[in-house]
Order: sequence, then structure tokens, then C-alpha cells
Amino acid sequence: MKIPHFTKCLGSLLTFALLTFSCSQDTETTFAELIVEETIATETITPDEEVTEEAAEPIIDYQKGTLILSEDTKVALDITKGAEENSTSKKTYSLKSITQPKNGKTEMNNNNEIVYSPAADYNGDDSFSYTLDIQDSTETTVEQVNTFNITITPTKDVVDDVIITSYETAKTIAPLTNDTFKASSGVSITEISLANKGIAVLNSDNTITYTPNEATSGEDQIQYKTLVTYNDGVQNTEQGKIIINIEENDNQTNQNVLYWKNLFDAEWIDSDEQIDYLDAEVLSKSKNINQEYYYLGYYVDGLIKIWQATGDNAYLDKALVLINQTISDAVDVGDGYKGWPNADNDGHALWDSFYWRYVATLMRIMHQSPNLRATSNYQKQYDNLLIFTEKNIWDRYESQGLQTFYRVNTHMSSHWARIGMELYIITNKSKYKTVFDNISFGEMYNRESNLRNQFKSNPKTPNAYTWSQTWNANYIQDTSHASAIVSFIVEAYSNNMYWDEKDVNAFDSTLNDVIWKNSNADGFSYKNVDGTGGIDYYGRLHDWLTLGRYSRTLQDKIRDKYTGKHLKFYGIQPIGIAALNEKILTDGAPVYPEIN
Repeated sequence: MKIPHFTKCLGSLLTFALLTFSCSQDTETTFAELIVEETIATETITPDEEVTEEAAEPIIDYQKGTLILSEDTKVALDITKGAEENSTSKKTYSLKSITQPKNGKTEMNNNNEIVYSPAADYNGDDSFSYTLDIQDSTETTVEQVNTFNITITPTKDVVDDVIITSYETAKTIAPLTNDTFKASSGVSITEISLANKGIAVLNSDNTITYTPNEATSGEDQIQYKTLVTYNDGVQNTEQGKIIINIEENDNQTNQNVLYWKNLFDAEWIDSDEQIDYLDAEVLSKSKNINQEYYYLGYYVDGLIKIWQATGDNAYLDKALVLINQTISDAVDVGDGYKGWPNADNDGHALWDSFYWRYVATLMRIMHQSPNLRATSNYQKQYDNLLIFTEKNIWDRYESQGLQTFYRVNTHMSSHWARIGMELYIITNKSKYKTVFDNISFGEMYNRESNLRNQFKSNPKTPNAYTWSQTWNANYIQDTSHASAIVSFIVEAYSNNMYWDEKDVNAFDSTLNDVIWKNSNADGFSYKNVDGTGGIDYYGRLHDWLTLGRYSRTLQDKIRDKYTGKHLKFYGIQPIGIAALNEKILTDGAPVYPEIN
């Protein structure tokens, strides 16, 4: 008599017919004669009903006759499990036969267990049955057929590839080499995606030939799809990714710039005060609750400068990732605007403008680089940056009153002058230039002066500038905050926007003849722009160093003396600045912007 699978009998105990049998070591048996004696137990094994795509361990339900396991995983099945503990009746089980599954195989191991193995690389459904003779204490024998329904979950055999190719040099890639498909599987690559920075061609031997575009460096990606054909003709697909790093043009990056590039790369991962790339990521995800974007600006500016100097778009990509993270974290702050509120208010104009002046400069550089914007998704990112900037940086604070632009301190106002300058160059909208003009040399709302009127000749060093940090009182400008004004005027001079060579030379004298003299032991600087105030903290001259793009003497001084302690305070920025200085001094122009 045949009893349907796990429905009647003796506690379905056998259901656990997991094809696994135990017997005494000194019992000689054959596969067909294997005898197992067990006492049926009432307690059943309840597996976790929630199965993830890749089960770490096989999930076996002997009562229901189900098995869930990962692709290419063997499992040993023991039918003695699942017996009813409270039953005192004793039965003897004899395994008569086992069917072979369609998509795998079964076999006995030395522990008298039945081992199920799915076909190589197969995932999906499978099943097999086994037949038992069950004899009770009265020697009555009943035949029972049990079936295991099997679910094999997929595991990824495709391993993503990372390769490097030289500048403007084709590379043949074999993506399947590091994949984990079994040898018995027939695997082929059926299609690949388009590359952003080159041309990818799928060859008949499952290799891909990648040719980078001319004058292109940085990271590119290709997606590929594999088709797996099993021995029984069943097919499955998997997808993989190839990351391609295109090296920069060594001929384009001169040896002096390479010095700074190598220093930058080392600083990016060095753990002096912090590990820069990790700290930058943390700051970008902070939502600016405690002024974090203020310090994020140092990282963003350093990445922008090294990108301009080397033309390696990997640096640009890193900067954009950080910036885009901050944009994605902006929330509604009222009146249709987005920002980064904190416990005090809906955002600080100082915090936002200090950081965003660097972003504005990046936008202008991208605007002046049409070939760059024609590749990858840079045009889209540029468009998104501009839309966000005009509405949520400029218009939002403009709606709060002109006092948000014309700040009480000179350096705070210079942030908005710089943002206005960059937006005017991009859009040609007069309202941006008005703010730039008013702060630079015009009339500011509720302020008594402007930057031009603030700058005075230093009585002790006539070629140098000195000035007050406020518009209507004589509070000498501190050196650290003055750096924002200096970098603004350097960028304005580079853009042919009002400020001229005389101003640049005066700031150069202020730096070299007053604040940071060659005679200063250990490379220290003074706290105030007139040389007073005592010794300042190290690393507070970062933005002053932008003057080095116009002075070989200063650039050499940076290389020799702006080291050590100076680089412990966000040293990634001055290294990037020095790299750009070197590129301009040596080759006459940076790689970016394309239009100078």
C-alpha cells in the first residue's frame, strides 16, 4: 500500500525522510537494505519561514518535505529528525529507493545520510522522492513514498572587475576570468552597455575591447550581461560591472604638478588629524546641523583645484559626490525654498555662503568647459547645480533682505561677492553683478564703505595692504578670515572682474613682507594683516596661497615652508591650491576651465 506524501502515518515522522539515515557502526548494510530504528517523537522542527535570497544555511522542514538552499550548496538530509518524542511505539525503517532529481543528484555518504547536490550554477525548483518500508512492533509493513520539494536560491557568480588603462590606450578585458561559474556551465556574455568615456566592443571570445575617448581620463563603467546554459538546457542570466580607471596624460601633467598630485593623493588617505576622504564623507552627510559644511568647503575646494591642475576627472567626480550629497539632504524651509535648518533657525547665511562660494566657482569652471559637459552626465549635474544655487542659495537669502549679502564683516560680504561674480559670468544676470560691484567698490545697503575703500597702505610696508574687518570701525582684520577676501579677489582678477594686478601685488606683499616673512622661524604667521596680534595658529593661510599662481617666488616658498604643521588643518586644500599654482606658472593655464 502506498501512502501519499506526509499525510498519514506515524507522525509523518519520515517525512523528514530527509534521506538521511543513521545506523550502528558495526552493522553491515547496503543502500537497498539500510535499516533505521527510531522512536517517533511528537515535537516537530519549525524552520524560519522568512527566507532571504541567499540563505546562509540550508532551511529544512522534514514535516512538510521542503528544502531551501543556496546555489552550488550541498546538503545532507537525516530522516531520523522530526520524530515525535512522546510516542513509545518503536518502528523500523528500510530505505527501498531514491529517485534522481532533474536538476541535481542524490547520493549516500559515509554517515548514512542522503546528500542532495543541485546542478552547477542552477537556481530554481527541483524535487526528488524516496520510498521507505515502515515496520511496526507487530511486524506489519507499510510502504511510504516521501517527496522533497526543493527551492534553490541564486547566488551571484559574476564578480565585478576593476581595471586600469593608460591614457588614450585601448584595453582588452576578460570579465569572466574572475567569475565563479562552475566549469560545467556554458557561460557567454550576451550584451554590454554603452561606455561614457570611451567605446566598448563585445568580442566573440567573451572579451571586451575598451577604447577611451581622446583627451579623457578618470573613471568609466560598463555593465555586462551573462547567459548561463546548464547541462539540461536550462538558461539563466546574471549581470556584472566593469569599472575602468583611465590614467591621466603624463605628458599633460608636468613633473612639478605630479609632485603636488602625489602629495594630494597621500594626504587624502593619511590619518594625521583625520582621514580626509572619510571625514569629507561624514561632513557631507551631516545636514549642516553644526556648521559642518563650512569645513566641507576645504575638501571641495582642494578637489576642485587638483582637478583643474591635472585634468583628472576622478577628482571632479569626488567633489560632485560630496556636493550632491548636501543637495539631496536639503529640506523645505518655507516659501518654496530648500536649505539645511538647525536648532536655531532655517539656516545660516555665513555657513552656507562660506561653503557655496567654492561650489559657485566650480559651476563657472564647468560652464567654461563645454567639452567636459558634453561627456558623461556632467551637463545634467551642472544644470542641477545651477538651478539649486539660483533658487535655494541666492534667491532664498535675497528674500530675507539685502543685509544677508551686505554683512557686518568684510570677509562675510566677500563670500556673496564671489558667488554673485560666478553667477553673473554664467547667467549674465545683472542682479548678481550688482552685488559684486557694490561689495567691491559701490554702495552697500546700510553699510558705510566697500572693499576698495577699506584697503589702506600699510605705514610700515607701503606696498602692502591693511584694513579693518568691519565697515565703520577700526578693528584690524585677522589673517585667517582675510584669506576669504584674498581668494575672492584672486578669482576676480583671473576673471577680469574689476580687481587688477596692483591689488594682487599688494596682497602678495602683505603675505610675504608682513604676515609670513621668510625670517619667521618654523614658518609661523602673524594673527593680523598688519603683522600684529602675535603668532597665529598653523594652517591659517590656505586661501592666501592662491596668490602663488602669479608668483614663482611664493610658489617655491609654499613648497619649502608650508608643510608639516600647516597641513594638519585641512591640508588637502593648500595642496590642491599649490598644484593649480604650479600648473598655471608652468604651462600658462589650467586644464580646466577649457576657455580661459
